[in-house]
Amino acid sequence: MTRPVLLRTFCQQQRQMDVALHQLGPHAGDAAADSTAAVEPWQPPADVRVDGADLLLSLDLPGVSEEQICLRLTDGILEVSGSRAETVTAPRYQRQECPRGAFCRRFIVPADFDSSRLQAHCDRGVLHIVLTGLAQSPAPTELPR
Repeated sequence: MTRPVLLRTFCQQQRQMDVALHQLGPHAGDAAADSTAAVEPWQPPADVRVDGADLLLSLDLPGVSEEQICLRLTDGILEVSGSRAETVTAPRYQRQECPRGAFCRRFIVPADFDSSRLQAHCDRGVLHIVLTGLAQSPAPTELPR
């Protein structure tokens, strides 16, 4: 291989490694990282749908019970937070793609939305949130990090 081809191949591999380490977490590539360092909460994937006058949010939270989830509606921000605990002690993974620890997802809703028109329940690892009468308003969007 010529030098430019080797360099291009090396750069491609470095980008792939950077992506992989980023997916593993903020200290994945740092051997000296303190294991007690704070880790950013992960964000569960969400779907937002309209059903008549209602807005429906569905968040994937497998392994998280309804009791472990906190919903907070403050000043036009709906926050869904909680934690997914480790399922076994001293795990020895061959591959780990499901995040553990604290999670948090925020959505902007109209500031005057009445929290009594919010309903939520978990079904088979999916949190379903119904925002009654909100479909006429602009759809909630995720807050930037």
